Amino acid sequence: MSVVLVFGRDDPARVRFAVSPLWETMAAVRVLLEPQRRAYHLPWLDAVRPDLDRLDLWPLLVLSSPQPVDWPDPFLEHRRLPRPVR
Repeated sequence: MSVVLVFGRDDPARVRFAVSPLWETMAAVRVLLEPQRRAYHLPWLDAVRPDLDRLDLWPLLVLSSPQPVDWPDPFLEHRRLPRPVR
């Protein structure tokens, strides 16, 4: 099944691209858990470390996976499916 998107002349100007706040939150939690894997975030981590004791991070830590997770992406899902054998 393919999806066809038809845009009018003015439609692209009304498209909004945004990053999910939940995605960004979980990415920050992964930096807290494994700072050595994301060294480019160390300046941010040093800046927020004094405030971490005041936060209850337990719910986010429970949701985070110790292993990398391949989060579903509706626009990329077709690439993960096996190709049919001919």
